[in-house]
Amino acid sequence: RRLAARYRALLGRLTQSGDLTTAAAELADWEASLVTEDYTRFRLLHEGELGVTRLLAARDPRCLLPLVSLHARAYRIHHDTGRFVLATYSRRIAAAVAELAVENSAAQDDGVLVAVALTDLALMLEKRRASIEAQRLLERALSLDPGQEAARLLLAVSYERKGRYDDARRQLQELVAANSAHHEARVRLAILLRRVGRLEEAEALLRAIIAERPRPWLLSLGYQTLAQLMIRDGRLTEAVSALEEAGERLPGDQAIQVLLAYALDRSGARLAVRETLAGLPAAEAGATPRYRYSYEPAVALGLLRDTLGQSITVRLPVLLGPRRAGGSAGRATSGLVRVPVRPGAGAGRGRRGDRGTAPGGAGGPLPGRRPRSRQRQATAVPHDDRPG
Repeated sequence: RRLAARYRALLGRLTQSGDLTTAAAELADWEASLVTEDYTRFRLLHEGELGVTRLLAARDPRCLLPLVSLHARAYRIHHDTGRFVLATYSRRIAAAVAELAVENSAAQDDGVLVAVALTDLALMLEKRRASIEAQRLLERALSLDPGQEAARLLLAVSYERKGRYDDARRQLQELVAANSAHHEARVRLAILLRRVGRLEEAEALLRAIIAERPRPWLLSLGYQTLAQLMIRDGRLTEAVSALEEAGERLPGDQAIQVLLAYALDRSGARLAVRETLAGLPAAEAGATPRYRYSYEPAVALGLLRDTLGQSITVRLPVLLGPRRAGGSAGRATSGLVRVPVRPGAGAGRGRRGDRGTAPGGAGGPLPGRRPRSRQRQATAVPHDDRPG
């Protein structure tokens, strides 16, 4: 009860200040002070925070998006300061609150916003290599809003990182079918097709992309992948020609010139190799195309993220405010920021988690369930969320 009261007091201060950043730092410090020396307190902390959240959601589900954001920020603080066990706990709480938001999205008629919140949280998790949880959130986001390109792209990237190439390919194909101008999805699809041995399809797609005007890092990847296909097939003259063309379009791209020197060396043009390496441009500052492909997918939530932020700000007063007239079954329409809804968006219905665990695989016992022994109590302690 004391933990629940402290948590409600923190939410009260957040309601008054409207400052999520400060509230998240206070929450993270409080959680750290509780469990630094006593990991058995995780169960009590879980019951306190999630129990209060469920009570607030029953009164007014509009409070859930601010709480997702609050715990996501606390997760980031724990992870980035090296408190990895607490980071695991925070991401599970954030995922559980997000699942509650999914369950209430149909009644609230805000599936698009909930989907954006899930994608935003998943992006944070994926950057920190919590891929399994990120995939679950993204799948839920797409069940609410199948047309959200950012969620589908990030899900494909996450699948690819985990070696689920067929699943990644299917997500990219759906994205390209819906938006043929999505150059990053097309480049990623071509690279995946090459990886699984569908070389003719990959080459045709790469040639089509190169003929257009994608962003420089995507153009560089397109040329590199096409040249590697040609070199693999022994078409060295074609590879050299393609890379020389790439050098004209991307004069400062070091990777293109190194690959050109390799193709020339394979073709026996030793003098041209020396000339190419002598004029090798310096590496550019910032992320290379290969790094961006592997570590920084261009997941752009754009205006949807701005709208989500506005909606969270508007909803903060309902955290501990008076109960909505008509109870939790009514539709909350006042104080919400609306976004355009595509056909089919928000139509998915959330499914409840298993009764024995927190929703969405959040881990730890549900409020009200007590472990039968000290040994079982230890299972409430999250695993270490250390990178890798």
